Amino acid sequence: MTVWQHVRMACLALLVTGGAASLAWGQYPAGPPAVAGPSSSGPWESPPGPGTTPGVVAAPSAWPSPATSPSAAPGGPSSTGPWTPGSTVSPPADNSGRPAPVLGPDFRLLQPTVAPCPVECQPLSLSTWYARVDYFHWNERLNGQDFVNESGPLYTLGYVHRFGQERLRIEGFGGNMHYSGWEQDENGNLTSLLAGRTDYLGCRGDYDLLIEPKWWSQGAFLLGIGSRFWIRDINSGFDNDHNFVAGYQETWWTVYPYLGVENKLSLGQAELYSSTRIGVTPFAYNKASDVDSPIYPRTGLDFQTESGLRQGHFSLAAYFELLTWSHSKTVTMGSEYGIVDVMQPDSRMYTVGGKVAFTH
Repeated sequence: MTVWQHVRMACLALLVTGGAASLAWGQYPAGPPAVAGPSSSGPWESPPGPGTTPGVVAAPSAWPSPATSPSAAPGGPSSTGPWTPGSTVSPPADNSGRPAPVLGPDFRLLQPTVAPCPVECQPLSLSTWYARVDYFHWNERLNGQDFVNESGPLYTLGYVHRFGQERLRIEGFGGNMHYSGWEQDENGNLTSLLAGRTDYLGCRGDYDLLIEPKWWSQGAFLLGIGSRFWIRDINSGFDNDHNFVAGYQETWWTVYPYLGVENKLSLGQAELYSSTRIGVTPFAYNKASDVDSPIYPRTGLDFQTESGLRQGHFSLAAYFELLTWSHSKTVTMGSEYGIVDVMQPDSRMYTVGGKVAFTH
């Protein structure tokens, strides 16, 4: 090969290399900031912007290994090692806040990537399905004595989802209760005792905001609000004198804000936990099917507590809940029996039972 052929081949190689570098750096017309390069003899000069003199770019084969010469390469944002061309962690940003470009070993421009958020900084997300069987009791008192008593098993299916500091609970419940209640005459006097059955069907939703102070790693405070809707279907039956008594339905809805506290105790692979809350029932609605208008029981108490054992995905717990309402105003309204005075006596319901849950 002649000397002229050697010169022509060298020029062609320079043209191809310069064209590839220009395409890569053309995405930044003003040119990126200069960074210290991997050459041990001096800085690695970035390709210039328009109107400046091109710098010298060290060939990839001349770059030293980061393992042997860590001080020769500029450090990136990661504390685990220096940044090298072609790495997946972007070098420091320039004054504009934009990450400096990253060149691969073949001088192609790589898009800067951001390391994913570690598990520790992601919000806690848990879902729990549960089933509960309770002994349920409903009581109404009129003039200081029992007016209605209902009791029996109540069955509940529920779902709880926690995301970060927020928690949402939704559940449905139902059961068939034994009914024992008094009839009243036109003057409001108690006359005959009626025995029968009452069906319950309803749903409930609660929202909790958890406050977990740093100084109490095993506990949390909570603020919440809940709502419960149910239908109380009093079946037809016979009183003690064998007289037929027609049944009716009551539609209930109540809202209850509350405050609470939760605690847990580690037992190796298992965990004991407890949760208690207390609140009020400032709003309640009750509409009977045999009268024309609803009535509104007055404010009462909301109390709930749960204690149990968790291990792995499963938990077992004991549960107690109490809701009360004070008597409503007496309202005169139309009904199936003509014009009547209607009021809701002091009322309360409580449940006590056991719960099994699966969390994932």
